[in-house]
Amino acid sequence: MRKLAKAKHLRFYGLMLRFPISGVFLTVWSGDALDVFGCSLNSLFTPDAQLAAAAAFLHNLVLPAVFYLAISAHFGAVTKHHFAERRPLEVRRMLR
Repeated sequence: MRKLAKAKHLRFYGLMLRFPISGVFLTVWSGDALDVFGCSLNSLFTPDAQLAAAAAFLHNLVLPAVFYLAISAHFGAVTKHHFAERRPLEVRRMLR
């Protein structure tokens, strides 16, 4: 269970990184200006409507659905530990 929990947390962190990265790709591929610390990222990418549409689909639909599914699974695991298995100490450890 600990290995599963560690893998799940790593996926959470990966998901949290995918949101801003997909937002950056969505912005630059749609041709909008994006400056990061005074450096323009638009010169690195050429606008592409097809790639912008794919990034928009990923950023606006897929990633939020995966995020809410992961949160629901996490809440379900905590509920299972607390009520079904009667392990309140594990739940306290998770909440720390």
